[in-house]
Amino acid sequence: MENMIRFQNIVKKYGEKTIIDDLCLDVKRGEFVTIIGSSGCGKTTLLKTVNGLVEPNEGDVLVNGASIKDVDLISLRRRIGYSIQGNLLFPHMTVEENILYVPHLIGKHKKKRETAIKWMRMLRLDEELLSRFPDQLSGGQQQRVGIARALAAEPEILLMDEPFGAVDEITREQLGREIKEIHQKEKITILFVTHDIDEALYLGTKVLVLDQGLIQQYDSPTNLITHPANEFVRKLIGHRQMAQSV
Repeated sequence: MENMIRFQNIVKKYGEKTIIDDLCLDVKRGEFVTIIGSSGCGKTTLLKTVNGLVEPNEGDVLVNGASIKDVDLISLRRRIGYSIQGNLLFPHMTVEENILYVPHLIGKHKKKRETAIKWMRMLRLDEELLSRFPDQLSGGQQQRVGIARALAAEPEILLMDEPFGAVDEITREQLGREIKEIHQKEKITILFVTHDIDEALYLGTKVLVLDQGLIQQYDSPTNLITHPANEFVRKLIGHRQMAQSV
């Protein structure tokens, strides 16, 4: 498979503190990469370098073979889906208007309502919600609409930063199954930040383990469990196994 995203010697500092330290990584087209690690290890920072919300101090990020330094960032961001915790839906817009916001901006999809309905169905949302406003939805429904909005322009890349963190455990599990099903159907390249090792192992085709801005392991979930690269990864997996055995 060809590379969709390439991180070349990425360094990011905030003041004197190095958040990401000379990171090199290739993400193949169609991978579902879950990113996990200790607090402050650079997960969100790395994610935001892909759509130019964070500019590295050193190194480069290539998307589809092109450096993001050489492309229009506004255009790039419209081609990359972005879903965060809470999703920050536009309160003055209906569900349908929220979902179709980016397709409208880029002039994509003449049959816009059909596009909204497609993603509503994929995310188990009733079509009657299209005319409602965000404050008329439950937390789980709002999160689903936010994901639908991120997917509506059919991006090749979807960035997700703790997208299920604000919902209850049952809704979180349902959303996990739904986004995994969407990935399998649509073959989108997904980068997904989480603090939950179970979620990372369940969702990811690859898991990226970070600590102090360094890659500790980048591997399949199976290899992560059976062949942890070092003590940090072993402890991360070990705690999970202990928790499941209780």
